[in-house]
Amino acid sequence: MSEKKKIGLISLGCPKNLVDSEFILGDFAENGYEVVEADDADIVIVNTCAFIKPAEDETIETIQEFVELKKKGNLAAVGIAGCMIERRKDKILEMFPDIDFVIGTDELDHAMEIMEGSLKEIRHEPPHRVFSVLDAPRFVTTYPYAYLKIAEGCDRKCSFCTIPSIRGAHRARPMEDILTEAHSLAEMGAMELILISQDLTLYPKFPELIKRLGDVDVDWIRLLYLHPAGVNRALVDAITSNPKIVPYFEIPIQHISDRILKLMARDGGRAAVERAIDLVRSEIPDAFIRTELIIGFPGESEKDFNELMDYIQKIGFERIGIFRFWPEEGTPSALMEPKVDEDEIERRMETAEHISYHLMEKAQKRLLGREIDVLIEDVHGRTAYGRTVYDAPEVDLSIVLQGDLEVGDLVTAHPVSIDEHLDLIDESYNEEDSVKNLIIDL
Repeated sequence: MSEKKKIGLISLGCPKNLVDSEFILGDFAENGYEVVEADDADIVIVNTCAFIKPAEDETIETIQEFVELKKKGNLAAVGIAGCMIERRKDKILEMFPDIDFVIGTDELDHAMEIMEGSLKEIRHEPPHRVFSVLDAPRFVTTYPYAYLKIAEGCDRKCSFCTIPSIRGAHRARPMEDILTEAHSLAEMGAMELILISQDLTLYPKFPELIKRLGDVDVDWIRLLYLHPAGVNRALVDAITSNPKIVPYFEIPIQHISDRILKLMARDGGRAAVERAIDLVRSEIPDAFIRTELIIGFPGESEKDFNELMDYIQKIGFERIGIFRFWPEEGTPSALMEPKVDEDEIERRMETAEHISYHLMEKAQKRLLGREIDVLIEDVHGRTAYGRTVYDAPEVDLSIVLQGDLEVGDLVTAHPVSIDEHLDLIDESYNEEDSVKNLIIDL
């Protein structure tokens, strides 16, 4: 396949996967391929997620869609990359024999070579490379922000998690390599850098990295995923020393019952959770904390669940993600008993979602009447949509404004109300004018 064609990519799953996708696209773009939307492509790559069963189901449906397009003659080739290949390559190739090539998570800088050779084997099993920004160019797709991945894999042994078996052991990127990429992303126009890995706190000398990132010419730096056991005084001191770090921290607690946390093999248990939250609350009083919870873990009693609900209300988390337990094949928790009844899990999920909604609503109301920095991410006519310093892309909330605004503008907003989705409404927004603008745009 020597003729240069149009390449499209569907990136499923987390931001870490998206960074991989951008390096895959970078390899093709540097070699003369045109990067387009998947619907307009000659070659499509699906970068897959296999973290939990719903993610696998979405992956299979997406692959099926593009394999069918290839069978109809609308595509020259379909390739599969990422976590599903690392976890279930043989199953995928058996289900979809028409797939043309597969790209492992250690092979981002060889994507074009793999495609042109129609290779269906992975060179590194399990993944073990420390991928360097110097190995390949990157096709950034998220302006005005960019993700900055500082490590691969994970050494924690959470009993419900498939990541170590898919992504391998923790491998930290060299600090100088990270800083080089950070400066490069800033030069490309990124206004916000979002640090990501399976657990940022596993990075050696992480406080030093945070301090040195203060020299990068961006407006915001955001930290995603801090394991409670890794949040300590040195880390918080480094955060407070760098004014570019936004007052938003993702600290997934998963649960608060010490008994359940031990079954989950969450390092530090309840004591680590309380210590981390108390430290952030005391030293960064204006911080918004995002957490994630797992509902229906094997052995979770009504008492355990109520303890969790009482704790999140006591703390008043500003952002909350709720997930039901999935017994993932190959994880210790999949074999644990007793399982929580499905109907009971649904009841607890509804309760947790109800409580979480009101906690987030309360947090949003605290923002009304304040001046808040907002990064504009989407514009339709004179109606613009942005993100506050208290919100991460995709997973959190938005603010709607009106004016002569452009994507990438950093403005001061004055929210005056919230809608039913908990998004903020700025004082500049007039719904009637917005509808008129939309009609004119159409």
